Amino acid sequence: VDMELKNRDEVLRELKDNLRRSQQIMEHYYNKKHRPLEFNVGEQVWLKPHGPQFAGLTGTKYSKLHPRYFGPFKIKSKIGELAYELDLPPEVQLHPVFHASRLKACVGEKAGTANEREQLQETRIVAENPTPVAILDKRRNGKKMEALVHWKNHSPADSTWESIEDLQERF
Repeated sequence: VDMELKNRDEVLRELKDNLRRSQQIMEHYYNKKHRPLEFNVGEQVWLKPHGPQFAGLTGTKYSKLHPRYFGPFKIKSKIGELAYELDLPPEVQLHPVFHASRLKACVGEKAGTANEREQLQETRIVAENPTPVAILDKRRNGKKMEALVHWKNHSPADSTWESIEDLQERF
């Protein structure tokens, strides 16, 4: 019985050593490609919104054709180790504090800043006041009828399927 207990303890010790060694190797390779993100107050950064943040920034729901990053925005202050407060325009309806993983350093010329902010405002105005131009097609989706709507200030390729009931309520 003593021999079995000693053998078991030796096997457990060897397993723990192998596990520790394996974790150290994985940690080494992970840290080799990952660096902590640090930004300084006053720097310009790009913002990558997600979920409800996207709607607060653009006034529309997420689309894979929208830009992935918005800005650049100036960092007002650092909050904690990984959170930053951004200087957002007043028309943006978002809480101004973001995790560092949602930010990307702005490198090079920042000449496009004013133009991009104008585009953002234009996108918001168009999104808040959509106007249908024509119904291109109709289809049945389950029990509901849907219409393919061509919107004002959008190309026909940007047409969307909308519930006919919703269209009648809104327009």
